[in-house]
Amino acid sequence: MSKIAFSNLIIKIENSAFKGCSGLTKIDFPSSLQKLGNNAFQGCYMVQSVSFAENSDLTEIGDESFNGCQNLKELALPNNLKTIGNNAFKFCMSLEKLTLGANIETIDNEAFNNCYNLSKVYFNGTVNDWAKIKFENALSSPMNANS
Repeated sequence: MSKIAFSNLIIKIENSAFKGCSGLTKIDFPSSLQKLGNNAFQGCYMVQSVSFAENSDLTEIGDESFNGCQNLKELALPNNLKTIGNNAFKFCMSLEKLTLGANIETIDNEAFNNCYNLSKVYFNGTVNDWAKIKFENALSSPMNANS
């Protein structure tokens, strides 16, 4: 299996649902998805593309959801997203460009740690919105991803 495109009826992807699917390269999420469970795609090291439908309902990305997706280069997270869990994108070593939605509230512990190539971070909100984000610690911020 190299590509997953989910039905628009799905609202949650359970914990560890696709953990370790080494052949997976592309994931397309529907607008109906509200939550990605912990470890949902952890260790899917061949993933190169993750896309979210326009007007996505996604509000939460669980702990370690994409940890170790080391071939993912670009990621645009949906505007409704509120929480990014612990280590959610840790060791996404090829990640170069990240776009965060305006409604993000919490970025947990080491969410972007060891994303060594992350050099472009875009935020769809205002400076005041950025100031309201709760970063669990310094390694939670995508601005410190190379630490």
